Amino acid sequence: PKNYAPWHNIAALLGKLQHYEEAVAAYDRALAIKATDSEIWHNRGAMLGKLQQYAQAVDSYDRAISLNPNKYETWYNRGNMLWKLFRYADAVVSYDRAIGIQAEKYEVWYNRGAVLGRMQRYQEAIESYDKAIAIKSNDFELWHNRGVAFDKQSLHSSAIASYEQAIMIKPDCYESWFGKGESLVKLQQKEAAIAAYEKAIAIKPESYDAWRHLGIVLSALKRYEEAMVAYDRAIAIKPENAEAWRDRGAVVSELKQDTDKIESGEKETEVNPNSVVQNS
Repeated sequence: PKNYAPWHNIAALLGKLQHYEEAVAAYDRALAIKATDSEIWHNRGAMLGKLQQYAQAVDSYDRAISLNPNKYETWYNRGNMLWKLFRYADAVVSYDRAIGIQAEKYEVWYNRGAVLGRMQRYQEAIESYDKAIAIKSNDFELWHNRGVAFDKQSLHSSAIASYEQAIMIKPDCYESWFGKGESLVKLQQKEAAIAAYEKAIAIKPESYDAWRHLGIVLSALKRYEEAMVAYDRAIAIKPENAEAWRDRGAVVSELKQDTDKIESGEKETEVNPNSVVQNS
């Protein structure tokens, strides 16, 4: 009888060499000899995933599961492929099956949380992230994503606490500084928001969003000259975006009004030296 093992070994080697199409062909040769080996189907699914052939990868994982339903990696990888296919509910089911086999795996709780976030099931996402944190607490992306999930529920104080954890782990995490700034604005803590946006800008000076949002907060505080500088930086980065031009126009109007008030006051003093000009 023919031996499938050499084809299986050749496929594994081709996979390590990143020759994924050839690896799939070799796995197919192995399966032609022994179609009841779940490991071959699993590994074939992994190669198809590398080729971004996600639907075919799911089919291969399904064949593996039909032969061996108790392998954590197959359910987990299947969930990842379903995520790529935007089949979020099916992905969660697959992750749940993986968790039923090995609940102590950090990555499955993390990915499950991310998919639940895509489904706008934010509280469940946070619960999943918390499970991941209990296993591995030093992943800044996990803390950041948890902060986003809190923000989506308008739980801005909790979001800030999560962003700060991410920043403790990775002080140059632009996304968490920017997210913290956004949350502080929602809490009307504008001065603190400015500091957060400035940190984000120090990390990523070419961030249109950070410069524009800094300008918005400075405008709200009537710090118009500084706001103008921020908007000009945003426009220099993305001159085609109408938002910053519109915001800058509003600041120009405010500055012009202030100038007109000053000029009017000076003129009044010239005409009537005894008048008292009050600053607004």
